Amino acid sequence: MAQQRKPQDQAQRVLDQLGIETGLGLQTVIIALVAGVIGALIDRILELPTGTLQFAFGGALIAALGGPLYYLLKGSKESVAATVMGAVNGFLALLAWWIATKLIGEREAGILKYNPADNLDFLDVLVSGVIVGLLSYGWFVLVRRLPGLLRR
Repeated sequence: MAQQRKPQDQAQRVLDQLGIETGLGLQTVIIALVAGVIGALIDRILELPTGTLQFAFGGALIAALGGPLYYLLKGSKESVAATVMGAVNGFLALLAWWIATKLIGEREAGILKYNPADNLDFLDVLVSGVIVGLLSYGWFVLVRRLPGLLRR
């Protein structure tokens, strides 16, 4: 009979194939999640008029900050692992912000009540988080390579 593998073994094998260090990857995931929640709390405390100002600590900003975490903590070394973690961390940071913002509740703007997280659904959070995480990771890679490219 064929021996069945445990899900933990399969997950570890995938992480190993991608070159993701489990401990470091877990640290960056925790940081991204905590940053997303903190971003939502800062948004709530400051209550910036996001409809007018189009700025919030959560949303795309928190996903952009989460994207390059693995890359930066790994010593600015480009790799498939850093790319994958850029997408994962961007998504998880935005997801944590979205969930925390939904739980915190509505804000008042005069007689109107609104919740900034209502502008996104889960698919928007997934796609936006991944794209922004990858873009921010790519930005850090480009900035590191730019001096060499400009000398040519």
